[in-house]
Amino acid sequence: MRRAIPAGHVRARTQAGWVEDVAQHPAMLERRADTQARIWAVARVLALYASWEVVDADGRIVRDGAVTRPTWAVLMRQTGLSRSTIAAHLAWLQKVGLLGLVAHGTTAALGPAILGSPQAGNEAAVYVLCAPARLRLVAVAHPEDVGAEH
Repeated sequence: MRRAIPAGHVRARTQAGWVEDVAQHPAMLERRADTQARIWAVARVLALYASWEVVDADGRIVRDGAVTRPTWAVLMRQTGLSRSTIAAHLAWLQKVGLLGLVAHGTTAALGPAILGSPQAGNEAAVYVLCAPARLRLVAVAHPEDVGAEH
């Protein structure tokens, strides 16, 4: 799982925080408004289907959070976008470091036969939602106050 997280990034902490990271990413702000809306739609579905920390009856975390695995059918139905458009936006999210690929999805026809029967069905790709690890710039009312002790 750790190998799926790009350098300089960490696992996202919350759904809302990750969607905000996508919306405020500098590379996102350079995109056309209609493209931003489509990327944001894909990001919302990824966040919606993310599983966060799962705690067992003893209070122990049994699974790490920020992992998402919506199928192509879910992504297309929820966003109204074509498969190729969704693929392009998933690739862009990976390229800018906001999404890490944990495992490729498989179809029954292309999956390893020794691991299951052809009737086993499709497996969705598994992604991890990532956020930049660096500190963010914050607008201040008085730039001369930056670094001053208060």
